[in-house]
Amino acid sequence: MTVELTFDFMVEIQFLWKGRLPMALWDEIARQKNEIYRSLEPREDNPDLLTGSKIMSVEARRFDVLFASDPAQNDVADDIRSLIVIVIEELK
Repeated sequence: MTVELTFDFMVEIQFLWKGRLPMALWDEIARQKNEIYRSLEPREDNPDLLTGSKIMSVEARRFDVLFASDPAQNDVADDIRSLIVIVIEELK
């Protein structure tokens, strides 16, 4: 299985243009993408959408990261799964 990782546009802005999120978090999400994908579960209100969250720590900061995957966008023939980071909130 190959997990194709993407980031919501607003999340990318926080990383790349505003500098609010450390690039080490981006790297850590990429490192754990397969594990994260396997932990996703169907939503009760929309069983066709897989979601999940994970608390991640980098550079002495903690973040709650929300993930989603739409199985309809997966490439089953080539065993490619989509994973998108949709929201990141820093925890105090």
